[in-house]
This record gives sequence, structure tokens and C-alpha cells, in this order.
Amino acid sequence: MSAKKLAEYYIQADVLISTSRYEGFGYTILEALTHGAPVVCFNNSALPELIIDGYNGFMVETDDIDAMARRIKRLKNDPKLRQKLAAGALESARRYNESRLVGKYIDLYRSLSASLA
Repeated sequence: MSAKKLAEYYIQADVLISTSRYEGFGYTILEALTHGAPVVCFNNSALPELIIDGYNGFMVETDDIDAMARRIKRLKNDPKLRQKLAAGALESARRYNESRLVGKYIDLYRSLSASLA
């Protein structure tokens, strides 16, 4: 699937639901945030680095299906909350823009090389 087509799906989505029990980084989660889709996911792996509960989505304890269903239903029934979380999603995704990340890596490498000199 092309990146353009995938972006269209994210833009159309009211929410991204992730039931994964393990995510190395959560690139799918970041893609959703980048397109303004709030996320409902389990609290595991690297996801707490991406999702701020109540700001850009909801995080529930792993395997708590009832809690996940309540969060999804809440978002379904509350368009203002979805809009608020979508705004938080876009804002939090800005922390991960390419130029910012590259700059952080360059700073890290400079710091490491200075400590070795």
C-alpha cells in the first residue's frame, strides 16, 4: 500500500485502536498521531513514550478489554473529546519530526565523541 493511501486512511479515522501486547517503538501509533488520530492502546512496551493518557489518546492496562471498550465507546459518543485528543495527537507528533530527531542524534554523537576525546 502506498504511503499516500495509508495517510488517507489515517486522516479518515476517528481513532486508532491498538490491541498489541508488545510494540518495539510503535511506529503505527506515531503515524496515527501524525495524522491527528487519537489512539486507544494497551500500556506496554514503548507506548507510554508516545501516548499521554487523556491528552492524545487513552492507555489501558494490557488485556483489560472492558476498559478498552469503555474508552472506545466514550470516544464514539463524545466528538468534542475526540477533537481535543486529535489536537493533542498532532501536537505530540511534532516531537518526532525528522529534522528534530536528526538534530538530537547529531547532538548525541557529538557528545559521545567529545567524551571519547
